Amino acid sequence: MVRFARSVGLVKGEWIASDGSKFHTVSSARSVRERAAVERYLEQLEQSDEQDEVVIDRGAVASALEKLRQHPEPEAGLMHTAHSLIPSYNVQSAVDGEHALIVAQQVAVQAGDNCSLQPMAESAQVAVGGPAQPMNVVADAGYSNGEQAEACEAKGILPHVPANRAVNNHGDGTLFDRTQFTYQPESDTFLCPAQLWWGTLLAVVYFLVRREARSALLVGFLVPSHWLLDFIAHRPDLPIYPGGPKCGLGMWNSLPLTFLLEYALFAAGTAIYLSTTRAKDRAGNLALWSLLGLLAVLYPASFFGPPPPNVQVLAWSAIAIWLTVPWAAWADRHRRSLPERPEMP
Repeated sequence: MVRFARSVGLVKGEWIASDGSKFHTVSSARSVRERAAVERYLEQLEQSDEQDEVVIDRGAVASALEKLRQHPEPEAGLMHTAHSLIPSYNVQSAVDGEHALIVAQQVAVQAGDNCSLQPMAESAQVAVGGPAQPMNVVADAGYSNGEQAEACEAKGILPHVPANRAVNNHGDGTLFDRTQFTYQPESDTFLCPAQLWWGTLLAVVYFLVRREARSALLVGFLVPSHWLLDFIAHRPDLPIYPGGPKCGLGMWNSLPLTFLLEYALFAAGTAIYLSTTRAKDRAGNLALWSLLGLLAVLYPASFFGPPPPNVQVLAWSAIAIWLTVPWAAWADRHRRSLPERPEMP
């Protein structure tokens, strides 16, 4: 059909525009999330089986495999759209510039377009009759992919794609690429590959400003200390170093233990602060105890409360948590440090 359109002048094959659109799947978001959870469960079982001798519930494994087998769309995934995070397919289209006729289309399961430049360009080239003449492909920055652009040029396809400025491409080798950050799905966080470096930098800056060596060491330890806390909480999915072996004591496998230890840490930190400071005025007590009360309530709410209805609510909730930083600073300004107790002879 495309070659016929070209034979009558409706398609020239000189300029091709490529773009993708998100199409909602038949499966619901809940169904896709459940399937992803089952896949993670099976993956964790496989990793545990490789590391240690573990007791595996064959019935649970068989049930999980059956759920995967019966899922109507095993390749469907959650993708960001203009409104929310929904299960979608990324439908790619290549359109000829002469009369805006579609000459090639593909359905991708990757949310991003940066892996589709070469496949779509080559499909369009085949559809319009092969590399008889240079073909120009136009796409937005989402298709920015240097390796695929080079492969296109080798086949007589000239890509016109702006560089994706969302990635820092002016680094001198000292910057970390975003692929080096490890995503932790259980906590919805990214593991920074340079926590010790940032901790050292923070300690040096603090020392240069305050000239207090002991306090600088304590401040510097705050950054890598997060990894130590994650080591206690995480399942064995925490890399010792980027790309290295994974570890974790798995405190999150027990909800009661999680509450007990994390509230114990919260209480210990509160007790240390209260034993070393005193309120200067009424605001020193009001600000501190209102903040502690809020934190004590928000923590169980994150476990037992309903999930956010959409991505926007989730984003604003995460941003609102930053209000606790100036809140804590306000409380601290209205409190004074107690003098250190003299050492007994």
